[in-house]
Amino acid sequence: MQERAEPSVYVSRLIVSRNCKGRGIGAEMLDWSGLLAARQWGARWIRVDVWTTNLALHNFYSGRGFSFVRLCEKVDYPSSALFQKPTSQIGPADVPRLTDTPGLMAPC
Repeated sequence: MQERAEPSVYVSRLIVSRNCKGRGIGAEMLDWSGLLAARQWGARWIRVDVWTTNLALHNFYSGRGFSFVRLCEKVDYPSSALFQKPTSQIGPADVPRLTDTPGLMAPC
């Protein structure tokens, strides 16, 4: 588990309303989290545990620059596929709707 040695931010339980599906909100929130963590804490990675059997979700993260790290062992929760993305790959253009102190977004 060498990933513990590097500064990282972990995002958990991020859910976007099905009414907002396909608008890029979840991807932008992930990138915003990684960008903010890199600026404020020097995080080199943004990491997320993904539902182990949800291959469509694995593809979603892979398509957004995340790579599979490993399956977490001894976890009593089905979300144990660890993915990560370098925060160096995230820039302000990746989060056009969010700022360092985001306000509430309009409903979808």
